[in-house]
Amino acid sequence: KQQRYFSSSLSSSSPSSSLMSFNPINTINLLPYISELSLLTIQTLPEVEEVLSLIKDNKPISKRSMEGLERAKQIFQHVGTSEYESILFLQATCLSQLNQYNEVIQILSSLGQHHEGENSNDIFQFNNRALLCKLKWYSGKFEEGLEDAYILNEKAPAIITGNEYMTSLRQGCAMNASALHQLALINMEDGDIRILRKQNKRNNFNSEQEEPQKQLQDVMDIQEIQKMSSNILHNTYQRCKSMTSNNDDIMDYEISQCALACAASYSNQGIANLMGIMIQNKIAEFNHSSSSIGYKTPLDSAMNLWKKSLMILDDLDLELYSRRKTKHLNKRHNYVSNALKATVYCNMSWAILFSSSYTSDYNHTSSPSLKEDQLKKASEYSSLALKLCDGSIIEMGNEKKMDVSEADENIVLKPLMGRALGLVASCYSRAGSAVTSEGLLQSAMDVYKSDKDGNIPTQPCPLSTLDFRSSYFYYSSLCSQWDKREIDAKQNLERACNIDDSLSKNWRGKNAVYSGLWFFSTFDF
Repeated sequence: KQQRYFSSSLSSSSPSSSLMSFNPINTINLLPYISELSLLTIQTLPEVEEVLSLIKDNKPISKRSMEGLERAKQIFQHVGTSEYESILFLQATCLSQLNQYNEVIQILSSLGQHHEGENSNDIFQFNNRALLCKLKWYSGKFEEGLEDAYILNEKAPAIITGNEYMTSLRQGCAMNASALHQLALINMEDGDIRILRKQNKRNNFNSEQEEPQKQLQDVMDIQEIQKMSSNILHNTYQRCKSMTSNNDDIMDYEISQCALACAASYSNQGIANLMGIMIQNKIAEFNHSSSSIGYKTPLDSAMNLWKKSLMILDDLDLELYSRRKTKHLNKRHNYVSNALKATVYCNMSWAILFSSSYTSDYNHTSSPSLKEDQLKKASEYSSLALKLCDGSIIEMGNEKKMDVSEADENIVLKPLMGRALGLVASCYSRAGSAVTSEGLLQSAMDVYKSDKDGNIPTQPCPLSTLDFRSSYFYYSSLCSQWDKREIDAKQNLERACNIDDSLSKNWRGKNAVYSGLWFFSTFDF
């Protein structure tokens, strides 16, 4: 009974199977911090059981359930330290789903300070800092988060657990954190937003930007960090597949976790390569005083990395299918695997449509020309992303015996639906199907609207907000192609600018390429 929660759950190779829950892109997972002993105690309250059910089913958090969790915290405050802190972990998980990052940072910071100097807390402190690092990235505190990432990279190799896969996962997590904070600090701007802000005399955003040559060098350095992360995770995944274990559940969990982290790392590496390509094209256009496509760098390096990510995910599907001994894991990994696949396909489509490698201008509002074969590829990739989201939502509805509209609220997949719909709509627009494009764009915008009655309104995740902003750019471009829709085009540009204003200062004005990143921490998968 005196056993601490972190010595129970974090010293083992995996958390309790009853607490396995995959994360959406923009939240954190604190369930593995709760020991079985604490779980048995806190679950005696129906309020706690309700919240755990919502989290495990990836459903939105209701006001009623958060109020119940607050009552549970007051009750366990006088029962035991482990139980009280377990309630705090649940609260932090719920708040992160609502994108209330600063509140979660306060909870985790206080817990980290409380456990400083205690025995056997190296793993807890590492995972706690990794979560803080992720939260600071989403809240726009890039310099603070980068300092945490440097500490993570120093600590990761020194933590000895006797488990190779967890050591490699920590190293990959630390490198990924460092790379994503550095990518954010490069501050690649969105050209449309810069123009709009100048026209409207809005300068309330982070306008500091390095020279392209310095940006390019920084991106190349980041690419090397991402390459190391991907290689470590890929090699560990291959070794995990060849190992045997007396506990098949744990072995499959390790295989799945390594593969999903590896796929996310390859996807992020592809974004870093794409950013380098975009900067190279910008330099080429300036040097040649021309927008000729002949000067453009092709997308091959980024595309190859995204294809590697997809290959890893397909291989994982086959690996788990061949084992078939952990059906609960096969079901659960499928949702986040599909979310990763959808993210990668969206990245591939966006790169073709807007990165400037195949067009004369990558601004959203100008509807740049695109060759037919490239438009066909972009359309194929965005359609695949949309089908993955739709298919998973229907499958989830069938599995949980819930209405499809209820399954549509699933927080793993919902943030990706808007991006996929917007990209499909952009493809239809360029193919000349304006009416179909408008209908898809309206559906995309509906995805970003407030949750159903009874759920707590979420603060906008910066990545989803960038996609929401892009949808209005796409809509403006579409309206500008029609007669007597000039006012609509102008209004949609103004809405895009207002959406950008809703971002925290350091996220304002950022290029939409950033929305393709996936910041993962130790227990996300």
